[in-house]
Amino acid sequence: MLKLNNLSKREIFLISIIFIAVAISIFAFNRNDSTDSTENQVALALAYKDSGYYEEAAEVLEQALAENPDIKYGYNLLGNIYQLYLDDHDKAIDAFKEAIKRNPDDLESYYDIGNIYYHINNYGDAEKYYKAFLEKQQSAIVWDALGNLYTDMNRFNDSFNAYDKGLELNPLSDALHNDIGALYASTGDSENAESHYRRALQINPNNQLALQNLARLGLTP
Repeated sequence: MLKLNNLSKREIFLISIIFIAVAISIFAFNRNDSTDSTENQVALALAYKDSGYYEEAAEVLEQALAENPDIKYGYNLLGNIYQLYLDDHDKAIDAFKEAIKRNPDDLESYYDIGNIYYHINNYGDAEKYYKAFLEKQQSAIVWDALGNLYTDMNRFNDSFNAYDKGLELNPLSDALHNDIGALYASTGDSENAESHYRRALQINPNNQLALQNLARLGLTP
């Protein structure tokens, strides 16, 4: 009998992956479904990801997409693995672009690729993808991201307009109120900065950024 206590964590994980693969294969055989091969690979990729084996997850998912490029949200998942876990911006961008190419209404991929471009200081492309998202659907979160982008570009009027549009959609966004407060503070308007920081804390008393920003003004909650 196999003694698991003598195995490393990786060996135990790989054994569990084998059991998962066998179980999925048996299930697929019983269903006699021709699409199950790629479904099995996606399931294995997710198992790898959830267990912290991100390179293996990306490799298996790429194999699945090579066999079936139309796996729903497959390229978005691949992009997120490269972006969030492997810190490979180029491959993440390629995956998100492929997701958008195959499904122009994949809003999450517009937002994700915009975030990557913002992170690597490619402000022009970040703005492009945030706006592409907003042309398809309004979102307070994306208006907030666009406002932050404009702030970093020193386009303060555009920042205020973006934040205002975000608040029209969600006036109870503590993140938006905090970001507007930070913009006011950067322009020397401490009074309005304090007002928005305090509004953020009314909505969410645990907003650490608002607490820190209020402290920078020499104020207490």
